[in-house]
Amino acid sequence: EMASRVKSTLRQDDRLARIGNDKFAVLLGPHESGIDDDIHEVTERVLEAIRRPVIQADITIAVTVSIGIARFPEDGGDASELLSHAMNATERAKKTGGNTFCRFDALTAHSDNGRRDLLKDLRLAIEHQELVLYFQPQVSLFSGAIIGLEALIRWQHPQRGMVMPGEFIPMADESNLIVSIGEWVLRESCRQMRAWLDADLPPVKLAINLSARHFLIPGLHITIADALAEHGIEPRFLEIEITEGAMMQDVAGAIRSMAQLKEVGVRISLDDFGTGYSSLAYLSRFPIDVVKIDQSFVRDITNNPANAAIAQATIAMSHKLGKTVLAEGVETEEQMQYLRRNECDEMRGYFFSKPLSAEAITDLLRAGQAMKINGQNGSDTRSTVLFVDDEANIRTSLKRTLRREGYAILTAGSATEGFSLLAKNTVHVVVSDQ
Repeated sequence: EMASRVKSTLRQDDRLARIGNDKFAVLLGPHESGIDDDIHEVTERVLEAIRRPVIQADITIAVTVSIGIARFPEDGGDASELLSHAMNATERAKKTGGNTFCRFDALTAHSDNGRRDLLKDLRLAIEHQELVLYFQPQVSLFSGAIIGLEALIRWQHPQRGMVMPGEFIPMADESNLIVSIGEWVLRESCRQMRAWLDADLPPVKLAINLSARHFLIPGLHITIADALAEHGIEPRFLEIEITEGAMMQDVAGAIRSMAQLKEVGVRISLDDFGTGYSSLAYLSRFPIDVVKIDQSFVRDITNNPANAAIAQATIAMSHKLGKTVLAEGVETEEQMQYLRRNECDEMRGYFFSKPLSAEAITDLLRAGQAMKINGQNGSDTRSTVLFVDDEANIRTSLKRTLRREGYAILTAGSATEGFSLLAKNTVHVVVSDQ
């Protein structure tokens, strides 16, 4: 029926072939009108012909079609190449939902082929020991001391070099390779924790990320308990991260998995809080130890009122529920001091350290390195005034006038500078021109 319908839409010089169970190919012959007009006309006729319901034995069957188009000589120099590129375009049409057509795009095809090659290599990455863990310190915003680490995966590809997780983790998630990768991260994290303990370093909490798929596995808690026991790691030093999106996919299942993990004794943190659909009600139902403020809120926390309000609310309600709050992606002193003044507990970000190799972390822990907490001078009891004015002579004049009155004077030439100073200092009065 389909062959008959497609054939009825073609012209005398066109050719039709069936090249698979549900695959047909059409070769458009020369025509007096422009080739683009031909393509559009024939494509629309085929789509219309296939859209009509098929009635067989009083049963109505709806069929859709995805069409890929490749032109000679732009898209292929011979029949084989032309057909291959047309089929590549067909796959793109399917991915957009079907019942449509796509023209071959060399750039997209190259990207698709690259993804396929990368996925093929990824299947062998664990076996070939190409995956590696880096670790980023988590720091107390009260003492400045390192209170934990977060494990971050990297892929040392033999040809491509270091491949960052954003390039292969989504692909691994789609192909279900994420489960075996996650189990490798768990085992490697426990092995590394054991190595640090054997090197006489103090025990430190280590956080690892698991995907939504892991929380659908019935025996996840057993797998984690076995890995901890194998390397002699106390469960309280392992923290399992779940993203807000993963939690919301199956709320009942996530609650069940978390309860089992809490029985094992590990800590649980909620990543990306505030970026999806969770609420205070959900937060109170989950046995979560740590709530993480996403870096999208931290990035402009000192000058974006909405993001500042979200961060403040997250800190306040998390504390009310007895949970620790960690801010991610802290890159400046202003961000650090703002979070500290609003009683955020912990932070992770480039302001203190980028992700480091296990060897570099060993040196960091052995040296007892800590973050310097500056900017809030408790010994200065004077009232602080901030002048914001874009004219330097006015700022100088005002500063000279009030200095003799005993005030601590701060000046800024723009709103951005002013926000920066507000983040790092306790200011009692702000004076600004219009």
